[in-house]
Amino acid sequence: MNFFKSNQIEKSWPFFGLIFTLFAALSLWPFIAHEYPGMSDYANHLARLHILTGHAAEGWQKYYSVDHALIPNLALDVIAGALVKLGLTPETALRIFSAATNLILVFSVATLSWVVNRRLPWLALLIFPLAFNRYYLWGFLNYFFAAGLSLLLFAFWIFSKKLENKHIVITEVITGFLLIAILLSHLMGYAIALLCIGVYELRYIVAEPVWRKRFEMTARISLIILPSLFVYIFLCEHSTSNYPVLYLDIFQSKMSGVLSPFMSYYLAFIPLQIAGLILSIWLALSSRSRSFRESLVKAFPNYTITIPLALFAIFLIAPSAMMNSYFLDKRLFIFVIFLALGLMVYQINLMRLTLMIGIALTLHLVKLSEINQIWTKQTIGMHKIIDALDEVKMGSKIESYNFTDNDLMPLPPLQHAVSAAIYKRASFVPTVFAKPVNAESIAINPPYDNYGYSNGTYKSAYAKVHMRNICKSGYIYDYVLITFIDIIPEAPSCAELVKKGDHYLLYKIPH
Repeated sequence: MNFFKSNQIEKSWPFFGLIFTLFAALSLWPFIAHEYPGMSDYANHLARLHILTGHAAEGWQKYYSVDHALIPNLALDVIAGALVKLGLTPETALRIFSAATNLILVFSVATLSWVVNRRLPWLALLIFPLAFNRYYLWGFLNYFFAAGLSLLLFAFWIFSKKLENKHIVITEVITGFLLIAILLSHLMGYAIALLCIGVYELRYIVAEPVWRKRFEMTARISLIILPSLFVYIFLCEHSTSNYPVLYLDIFQSKMSGVLSPFMSYYLAFIPLQIAGLILSIWLALSSRSRSFRESLVKAFPNYTITIPLALFAIFLIAPSAMMNSYFLDKRLFIFVIFLALGLMVYQINLMRLTLMIGIALTLHLVKLSEINQIWTKQTIGMHKIIDALDEVKMGSKIESYNFTDNDLMPLPPLQHAVSAAIYKRASFVPTVFAKPVNAESIAINPPYDNYGYSNGTYKSAYAKVHMRNICKSGYIYDYVLITFIDIIPEAPSCAELVKKGDHYLLYKIPH
């Protein structure tokens, strides 16, 4: 009782460790309980990992070939591939990597918060529900893994600066090597690391009155960055983008980016997530004796607010489509919040802490309940579709369509189904999520590289058009896999129904 009366519980590492472990265990549960996490891009990663590690069914070489190259997008291939070499299955290795990517986001913010505050990073608990954001759940694992590493590197950099030039050469060498590791994990994670360190150092350079010292400081930073830039410019392969640089609908793109940290599968929970974040920050910063400006200055001393603001400015002006992605700019805002929470200096008492933990736990449980519901359906659907694929001959060519009138992921998941066709049946499937292709790992052999198309997902209103296309003369595919949510597409006249289940149809195309 004296422990609670002394109001020291908010400063207790054992208590923080207990709460942090509880939240982390809850985050790990979906990866333990579900064999097939319901991420859109997860299928692409899984099929690629099977081929790269020699676990795919024999015969895939007719359609695909391993095409190793050094590009900044390798975190999953290297780490999950190493886990497979240690004896794990590709399924288990990918789930471990996915879970580690999720937790590294929280751990990086907690580490950054401790380095800045030298107090227990209680606000980092809010990252647990935010780590299951819209674009993480789409399966952009390399991006989030590299960005998490970049925040850890930034925390290390701030910590080293507080050593007052002790071991500065060792710090700079370690930073240079870590920048190369982050670069090879994912290019945008590397960009986030450079931005954080660059803006942080810029304020010291500008504040330095002696021009010679300004030059020396700038030169030291440049020398740290140069090795990784050399690797990127001269050693990495630079593939051309399939997408032009586009801004598309700026308002819609930026609004969805602002909401992305709070989104997962159902939009209805967004207001709850936003309200919980705002209330938690208010509990940590609120004081009757301060104006808003005073609170802001105390929350972000030494102009550290400029770092998340710089990332926010880039988010606002970055194009909606670039570097083979229509979602690159939208992912940036997630790290605006992560950086803001990590850099925030705050004081908290026992009553406010109790409320904040309750809010964070509620948000986390709501998010996990939503994920559990979707992933359970995805895993059940995946097993059903794998059973259906037993009807497919080894090495067949399969076209796939998903027809939907909303943004929900198909059940069973089309992308997961067609990836299973690749590594279980050595089939060829042309959709972009199905083919296990990225520039550094897997290539499609000719002439099949001419058959790829966008993503195989279409509005139900256009189902008739696509069903007629299936029966065109000279059709090259052996099977057609169709998934749907509400409206059952009419059967193509030339096809033979092989398997029918909840939300899917498998047709054989006679030749």
